[in-house]
Amino acid sequence: MFNLQPGIRVAYLSVRAIRVYGTLVTLYISQKEIPFARVMRDDGVMEDVPDNGQLETYEQMDAATQREALNEKVLQIVSDLPPPAFHPWCPTAMETKLRYTDFYAYNSGNPSTIYLAVRIQKPEIYLSSFIHELSTLILYVGSHRFYVHVVFAENTSHDLAKSFGRMMDILRIAYKITFEQSQFIPQGYARQRMNQKNLAMDPFYSSIAMEQLGISSFDYVVLIEDSVFCAGDVLELLFEHKFQGAELTCALEWRGGLLHDKWTIRTSNGKPPYMRSELEGFFNQTKKTGAASLPTPFFTDPATRKRYRFLRSFPLFSCWSSIVILDPRVFLPVSAAIDGNVDAAKEGEEKKPVREKEGLRFRVAANGHDSDQYSDTFLFCVDMWERGMYKILMVPSASVGDTFEMYDLVRQDGRRQLKHPAGLEREGRGLVSYFRWPKTTPNEMVYHDYGIWQQHERVGKWDDSLLPPTKD
Repeated sequence: MFNLQPGIRVAYLSVRAIRVYGTLVTLYISQKEIPFARVMRDDGVMEDVPDNGQLETYEQMDAATQREALNEKVLQIVSDLPPPAFHPWCPTAMETKLRYTDFYAYNSGNPSTIYLAVRIQKPEIYLSSFIHELSTLILYVGSHRFYVHVVFAENTSHDLAKSFGRMMDILRIAYKITFEQSQFIPQGYARQRMNQKNLAMDPFYSSIAMEQLGISSFDYVVLIEDSVFCAGDVLELLFEHKFQGAELTCALEWRGGLLHDKWTIRTSNGKPPYMRSELEGFFNQTKKTGAASLPTPFFTDPATRKRYRFLRSFPLFSCWSSIVILDPRVFLPVSAAIDGNVDAAKEGEEKKPVREKEGLRFRVAANGHDSDQYSDTFLFCVDMWERGMYKILMVPSASVGDTFEMYDLVRQDGRRQLKHPAGLEREGRGLVSYFRWPKTTPNEMVYHDYGIWQQHERVGKWDDSLLPPTKD
């Protein structure tokens, strides 16, 4: 769609030339906190194994020795991967600490626990970056605070999957590795996406993750899929999610210079990030001249566009990205998640029976189960609104890309060296800018049915997908 000019492309370092930036945190994990390691046998079967006796060695090391040993081990894993094995040039751990103190492992006021679900469908492209950045994230927050479920595509080399498992073992993390069974569902792309996300959440749904950490609940759910990012982008999402009180938080994700994904994202007034006419004009001009100015997202919503341009987080009706932060309560029965003990009557009042709704799961449309008319992630947001969970947030100061080149063009961590493709020249991460959450649904919703923007938009109600099938 557009090409980087020769001579200004950011050089991507080979793995064997990676420098270790900054100071990583001291690691101290007790046997009680991480009771087991999970490894893959040669036949591909995952099994729990007892501690291998190395914990005492790490406990006896001083901080500098721990840092050096852990860095060396993780980088060795990355360097053993087949080329190309890149990761972005990311801020140091200590640069990160200045902004994200609340999530620092040794902040006594941070007992937060995180369920981290990672889906890697193209490990040959993304695995080295995932290992490098997730190890930085986990060491910063504290490995004893994580349960990690890694889902690989069915055809993933077991050697590549083992590399991720080796990192988990080095960091002493409770984890599980799953190989996704490939599916072909005719006219069922949304159903396939639904199944993939529910599979990634399975240890959370079944409470296995909580049981293995010895906790009753998690504080955050983090879902990460194929993309290029720095650990600081995930921390930025956690930071904004916490201080804005959000229930779903998305990054600004870019593909080919355009905001992704148009099938899901809708503003608080029900508009997509781009209207059909804007995209049509861009692609027609590109065909004629080979180049065209990229359209500005959220042109039809001035209030949203203003916050976007100043890199301030803003509320949306719906959003999704390759990295999202979720309040775990969205997956719990609605009475327990929102109302607390709803059957407890106030003094002098009669108890009122309450019908408990099930916790949310990813789904396809209620008015067409084999239809790709709506994305599973849009429907997830619809279900949140239907249950009174409307705090859906997008964070432009956490921008990610689908390629290493795209990430270097859109990143907002102060290290972008090239012009932003969509003209978003402001860069950096400032103070939290608060706003009032919209509490009402849009009067009308603009749809790109089946994810096809080339067709004319359909205007409907926000809850069309909750309605029963119409009779012809």
